[in-house]
Parts: sequence; C-alpha cells; structure tokens
Amino acid sequence: MTPANTKRRTPLGRLLGFSCQQRVFRAADYLEIDLIEAYEVSRRRIFYDEILLVTLHSAIGWSTVVVAGAIGGIAGLVSVGLLTVGLGAALLSFAASSLPFLVLAAWRLLVPAAVVTIFGKRARTQMRFWPLRSRGRDAYLLVSRLARERQAQVARRSARIATASPISR
Repeated sequence: MTPANTKRRTPLGRLLGFSCQQRVFRAADYLEIDLIEAYEVSRRRIFYDEILLVTLHSAIGWSTVVVAGAIGGIAGLVSVGLLTVGLGAALLSFAASSLPFLVLAAWRLLVPAAVVTIFGKRARTQMRFWPLRSRGRDAYLLVSRLARERQAQVARRSARIATASPISR
C-alpha cells in the first residue's frame, strides 16, 4: 500500500471476530472495508450512492460474558478451596484471580456495544463500538449523512438530464 493510498482514507470503525477482523475506512466517495482472515487480506468498497440501509443497534458480547464468567467462577471455586488455609488467603486469591474476570463479565453485560451495520447493493459491513458507544452513534450519523448527500446529488443530476433531453417518440 502506497503512502498516497493511506492518506485518502480515514479510519471509521472495526469489527473483531475469532478468526477475522474488518476495518472500515472513510474515503471521499466510498467506504473501504479491509477484511483480514488469517494471512489473507481482501478489500471491498461500498459507494455512498449504493448504500441501501444504515442501522444502529445495541448488542451484548455474549462470548466475552460467558468466557469471563466461567474463568471467574472457576477461580472463585479455587478461592473457596483456600478457605481451609485461612480467610485472608482466600480473599486475596479471590481478589487477584476471580474478581477481574467477574467485573469484566458484568461490565460487558451492563454496557452493550453499539453496532453500526451498512448494507450496500453488493456488500455489507459492521462496526462495533465498545465501551465508547458515542463513537458508534457518530459513525452512524456520519455515514447516513454522506450517503444521503451523495444520493441527493445523483438524483438531482439524473433529474437535470431527464428534463434537458426529452425522449422523442
């Protein structure tokens, strides 16, 4: 990728999965999506005039809640087993090993992620914003505004063409 190529796009958001990640960038006339799966990288574009729908909704990261809760629960059981040694050792073990995982699980459960989904004619992309949900709302409003402006511009241009050259029968 050339330095000139990176200057024309700004990062907008990303979606992280178990084996892949999507990075969404904003350019002048389109959104550019880098899909990274293991060692394979592919790039897609969604032009603003081809955007059909932009949605904003909330989602809970259930996999994080379940995994962090399970690790915290297992570590908590080990801490209960240390009660035979003494109350201080059990509390220290619980605070050091179990509590961070349980706090993470509760935080993910109580503060859902903002998810922006963009549907184009040939492509779809998602961006998740956690814990800064306001960035998700800002991205939603920005993409909606850019798509609306570009589609209005295309509609005005096609209306001028249609009125300027009437079809003769």
